[in-house]
Amino acid sequence: MTKKIPAEIRKIQKEVKKYKQKRYQYSQAEEIPAIYIYTEGVNTEPIYFESLKKYAEDYLNIKIHKCSTDPLTVVEKAVDDFYASVKKNKEFIEKKTGGVFKQVWCVFDRDDFKTKFNNAIHKGLSYNYEIAFSNPCFELWFYLHKHYQSSVINRHNYEQDLENIFGVKYKKKENIIQLFINKLLEEYYPYKLQSLFDNAMNLEYNIKVCHHCSTDVINECYNCDPRTKVHYLVMLIMYKYLSDDKKNIIKNKYPEITSIIETLIT
Repeated sequence: MTKKIPAEIRKIQKEVKKYKQKRYQYSQAEEIPAIYIYTEGVNTEPIYFESLKKYAEDYLNIKIHKCSTDPLTVVEKAVDDFYASVKKNKEFIEKKTGGVFKQVWCVFDRDDFKTKFNNAIHKGLSYNYEIAFSNPCFELWFYLHKHYQSSVINRHNYEQDLENIFGVKYKKKENIIQLFINKLLEEYYPYKLQSLFDNAMNLEYNIKVCHHCSTDVINECYNCDPRTKVHYLVMLIMYKYLSDDKKNIIKNKYPEITSIIETLIT
């Protein structure tokens, strides 16, 4: 006959088990690489990336910061947070902090910011940050879910275009944006993104508008319309759902973080 464990002992054992589980969860979280996303927009981009977090919660710790300003200030906010604040953060420039990979992404649009747009790109790259810009606007990224687009569209027309394409209202208001993104996720995420990434990469590889930049060098990118770099960030977040060819693209571009991700998801 099994001897009954006294209630006070069972209580202690339960507390010890909870403590061990908490420590394990904490240690696991500490080993997950962090992605810090700084956005120019206060509704569209933050809601979109917040909605994607659930797909990567076991291998990326995604933190989103809303800056609500122009492109250059977005980068400067990231600099203030990560460079100037911690002994000029030498470890971060090497993309290593305490053994856990950390990466900063600055997400902004061209809109009407010609000089600040180009300066933001150059400053961000000088601090080894990743730049996920959209030219002319983030709505181009949504548009590419359905159609390839290589000609210039007035950014003010994108909202109406998106309503016509997706059959759902599109306005830069929090509740409306959330409904639109819910529709987007329902239709495409996580397994139907191949054509989206193809459209974004084909657009990047077939630039004809801008004579100052290429897929590898960013110079006068204000002239490069339409164009987006958002696909690299989204591919990183959606890594475990990518096709093998897209995984190879993102591995070649971000080998250090993808090696950690693969360790976590295998």
